[in-house]
Amino acid sequence: MVLNELMGKSISWKLFPLLVAGVLACSAGAWFGIPMYLERGVKIDAVANAQNTVKQFKILRSYYTKNVVKKVLASKALKYIAKVGSMRAAIDKFGRA
Repeated sequence: MVLNELMGKSISWKLFPLLVAGVLACSAGAWFGIPMYLERGVKIDAVANAQNTVKQFKILRSYYTKNVVKKVLASKALKYIAKVGSMRAAIDKFGRA
């Protein structure tokens, strides 16, 4: 009896369900909100990193084309093979590594 009377009159017991509901609401928000936020950030970072990698490959390819390929094409001492299918013959001709 005393416990029922205390629970009915005490302000802390009246606020307790609101506190529990607030904690549950915040937990549910964190449970669903944090993974969505992290996923969005990871996707943005992955796209940015991929774009930077593409830029680096373009720079490397341009350097290689300007400084290596032109010299190889201009040189009469070197012979190149442009066909992919004939690579096996070129490897067999010069030996395998």
